[in-house]
Amino acid sequence: AVVSTQSTGRNGTPLPTVVISKTFQIAYTSVFGAFSCYCLLATGSVIGVILSHSFCNMMGFPDFGGIQRSNNPITITLAYIFGLVLFCWSAPVLLDCNLFTGVYCK
Repeated sequence: AVVSTQSTGRNGTPLPTVVISKTFQIAYTSVFGAFSCYCLLATGSVIGVILSHSFCNMMGFPDFGGIQRSNNPITITLAYIFGLVLFCWSAPVLLDCNLFTGVYCK
């Protein structure tokens, strides 16, 4: 099957854009699912998983396209990078097996 760049979705979005967007959405959802599973196994509590999922739903996915439209794209880019680094640093610390007695920690 040949993918045409002229094809559009229901709202006129080009097909390659839709495919890239949905692929990224599936990847993002899979990573979040793995994180949620790890949280559940590490803590043994569904409360943390529910709270993290609620927080992610409330915040929504970052608007990377908004970076270019902003008045200060460098500051926003640095804030995104700082947030990602802070999350990657704090997740293992906050989910340390010495704090919880989950299945993963036995």
